[in-house]
Amino acid sequence: MDTSNKNKIRVWMRQVLDQNGWTAREWATKAGTSPTNITRFLNNQHDYLPSLTTIAKLSDVAGTQPNLEIADDKSELRWINIMDNDTLVDRVAISKQTGVVNGYLVLTESYNLGGIMPGDYILVEEKKPELNDLIAIKTEDKILIWKYAEGKMLIPKSTNPNFEPHKITKDEKILGVIFESRKSRWD
Repeated sequence: MDTSNKNKIRVWMRQVLDQNGWTAREWATKAGTSPTNITRFLNNQHDYLPSLTTIAKLSDVAGTQPNLEIADDKSELRWINIMDNDTLVDRVAISKQTGVVNGYLVLTESYNLGGIMPGDYILVEEKKPELNDLIAIKTEDKILIWKYAEGKMLIPKSTNPNFEPHKITKDEKILGVIFESRKSRWD
């Protein structure tokens, strides 16, 4: 990345910290990243540059993003709506991905032992799952998370005994493969 864009990111980071009264640790915690991703960059350590994924997470929490001049269309940030059924609950920034990506609010415990809790966001790419992929399933008005297993079996990872392994039913629609989960910025 050129010096101009590095300076824009640095100015943006300082503005966000100042405007919100956050420390680097507070911002990083809200974004689900390490504070050193911010401090190393702001302190010019070893020509360090945060990844676009980190910048996307920081942008998501800040509600703004740096105004970068990026010639490569593949590296732009992309905003994804987080939905609870038909209701928009939030927007998050991600590194640009090919394919159709949707975001959902998790309200069940179907994968809480796997670290995805009620209130978290999942980012889902619309594609056919492969064995052992983590997938999002829509049933009636719920989004459930399952591991996709051989024979179209759905495997939960939950403390709730109501979630049991089973074959996909006609009432369950595969939304796609989960490629990222995030803590809600409102936590």
